Amino acid sequence: MLPSLYHTARLHVDLDAICHNWRQLNALSSEDAMAGAVVKANAYGLGMCEVSLALYQAGCRVFFTARLSEAQELYDAFATHDITDAEIIVFDGILDGQEDVFATYPFIPTLNDIAQIERAKKIATKSGEPFACLIHIDTGMARLGLTPDEWRTLIARDDWADGLDIKYVMSHLASADESASPQNKAQTDLFSDLTSSVQLPLSLANSGGSRLGDSYHYDLTRPGLALYGMSPAADVNAAEAGLKSVIRLEADILQVREVTKGASVGYGASFIAPQAMRLATLGIGYADGFLRRYKDHVSPRINNVPCPLVGRISMDSCVVDISHLPTDEPVDKTAVIFDEAFTPKDLASLSDTIAYEIITTLGERLYRHYARGA
Repeated sequence: MLPSLYHTARLHVDLDAICHNWRQLNALSSEDAMAGAVVKANAYGLGMCEVSLALYQAGCRVFFTARLSEAQELYDAFATHDITDAEIIVFDGILDGQEDVFATYPFIPTLNDIAQIERAKKIATKSGEPFACLIHIDTGMARLGLTPDEWRTLIARDDWADGLDIKYVMSHLASADESASPQNKAQTDLFSDLTSSVQLPLSLANSGGSRLGDSYHYDLTRPGLALYGMSPAADVNAAEAGLKSVIRLEADILQVREVTKGASVGYGASFIAPQAMRLATLGIGYADGFLRRYKDHVSPRINNVPCPLVGRISMDSCVVDISHLPTDEPVDKTAVIFDEAFTPKDLASLSDTIAYEIITTLGERLYRHYARGA
């Protein structure tokens, strides 16, 4: 990536804070469980390779991607640093046509249906070696995984696991961010019942599930959002969860201008100045993941003072009202969008979405600065 000076918006990522959060989540896991790290979707928009390398140094050894392409990118990053003992798990499993890739690279697929299990067995037969994998049982998401009936039929066969080195049997909680939801207990009870006859390591809890208690931890937890400094539970903030803030998003002030009463601002003249105003144009827009629908829900801070957006957010820029800032003080060169004082989770609660969506849509054009030792 080009140096920071080539960019007008920067995402600062505190890798030490991410490592702290992983250690907290690892310690939260019950005595016999360990925490992996969900780094899919470019580590939720923060940078998969940089985040994963830092987490490896902190002691994490199990990394979860969604796509095979993500697994390949992470494998290459680890190989560059001579890391050979990190497990890279692919949630999508072995899709039709991907068999040769999984036969060549040490990726560990999550087998989500009978066809994927058969593909894995064919790879094992061809290689003459047990094939490492996870098997996914659907206990309440209706998204991926074997149905309970498919699982029961499968394990009734004497040869059901032939050729497979099953690292974990897993399922996924649908309502872990709602600690009082009865679905949580229903899913873990069903999961325990379905796996009671197989002596294999188990994995169920995501970030929210990690806080539901030891009975949800089994052998491996799979934290995602919590690694990146945000509790998935609406009623639990980061500090209460023992998490450190990870990101700071800021944008350069490209121009400060005075406008007269009646002046229109932005596309469609959707804002008309009700009086003379002082405005600042910021170098961030919807191409950077700062979406048009955020306009009424976030006020970037300049000189540590919230400044409301006016007019529409454009592709590359947006405009804020700084009329209330003292005219005898210099204006900062940058505006703060997110930090520990106003987080993506805060924006999500105001804009009818979730923090996951906000951070995973942060644009590739943003300069990502990685800090250690701060």
